Amino acid sequence: INTAGYLEDTWQVTENLLLYGGLRLETFENRNGDGISFVEADNLLAPRLGFSWDALGDSTLKIFGNAGRYHIPIAANTNIRASGSEVLTERFFTFTGINSTTGAPNTLGGQLGSTNVNGSLVAPDPETVASTNLDPMYQDEYILGAQWAINDIWTAGVRGISREVKNGVDDYCSHDDIVAYVNDNGYPDYDGSTLASCMIINPGRSLDIGIDVEGDGNLVPFSIPNSSLGLPDYIRKYYALELFWEATFSETFFLQGSYTWAHSYGNIEGYVNSTLEQDDAGLTQDFDHPRFEDGAYGNLPNDRRHTIKLFGSYAINDEWRVGANLLIQSGRPVSCNGFVPLDGLNPDGDGGSLAAYGASSFYCRQGDGGPQVLTYRGQYGRTPWLYTLDGSLAYQPNWAEGLTLQVDVFNLFNSGKVTEYSETGDLSRGDESINPNFLNDVNYQTPRSVRFTARYSF
Repeated sequence: INTAGYLEDTWQVTENLLLYGGLRLETFENRNGDGISFVEADNLLAPRLGFSWDALGDSTLKIFGNAGRYHIPIAANTNIRASGSEVLTERFFTFTGINSTTGAPNTLGGQLGSTNVNGSLVAPDPETVASTNLDPMYQDEYILGAQWAINDIWTAGVRGISREVKNGVDDYCSHDDIVAYVNDNGYPDYDGSTLASCMIINPGRSLDIGIDVEGDGNLVPFSIPNSSLGLPDYIRKYYALELFWEATFSETFFLQGSYTWAHSYGNIEGYVNSTLEQDDAGLTQDFDHPRFEDGAYGNLPNDRRHTIKLFGSYAINDEWRVGANLLIQSGRPVSCNGFVPLDGLNPDGDGGSLAAYGASSFYCRQGDGGPQVLTYRGQYGRTPWLYTLDGSLAYQPNWAEGLTLQVDVFNLFNSGKVTEYSETGDLSRGDESINPNFLNDVNYQTPRSVRFTARYSF
């Protein structure tokens, strides 16, 4: 349940200076499978401030800026995955032969071992799945820029942008450090069996939860310092400098464009993990264990350092209009993902849990039979630059006022540059060979497509 109210006012301080301010009041509440709140944030204040200054008093030079705070609610997906009543079962069977067409066993034999059950049809107690001192995720944004009229045709401008996550939220799925802390603080026989699979936390801060130390359903509050958990802070930063321009050559010809230099870096992309194509919003594996953060600081998957945009339209006459949109963009960083090392971990605890993860850490083999080496995010270069030109043709007949017939051609020249390489470096945990598909093409630009539109306005 998300509620918000927003109050804004503008103040014409002088003839040339305009100030505006806003205040957003928000409340977030996430409920578990039984309808009980497990995360609640009340009366969050998000201020917004800005100004616009006609510096020369003749509307030829405008200087502007704004600052704002933006809260990011916990994804509703978290209610289901972390605090719902969800069970995953796993069973293994003997079999004989594989059907060459379907890939399924020809015959299924008896079950091997017991059934593995992960989860419960009973929603967990809210105090056990989310830190009771959890603060909401938020980002601060600052923009400062200027725009000026060069002549009667051209205007140009520049703006700088800064965005930084000041407080992040994700899940933590390790138990051994929690058990060790509880053992050292009055309960030496506690084994961690009553802990939730994962807990919602503010990475880099203490974890405050209730723990059923005796297995009798009674929770004992614990505040586990981050020095015991060993997690880094949640870091995501974005800085950009944008140059933009616009020209109106006549009533029939318009041109607009921009160049943006940008840098997006940190140790987590956000609610998703593009490198692993993990779209489980708000529950990435990035902070499941400290070893996933080894090598994680660097250029993030959405870091595209250079972007050029150009848009133009030309009215051939009062019925026909053509337009084009050009996008040129530098590539995204490429990393190497391998299996998180298990050395030194308890095989009946975190070692056993992490063994189930795929190739998703920054520890990678550098050759067949070689040892795993810690790499860093973005170490393997970037994908190629992308060039995409879209075109459009619109017909607005005088004989049918309000009617528009339009055709849009996307990726006009059918550019097919690689947009993603395989970043899985290790073949399997038990095989010391590197993945033969590592750095091979995975995805390409969307091929040329055409869209026809008929629109009538009345």
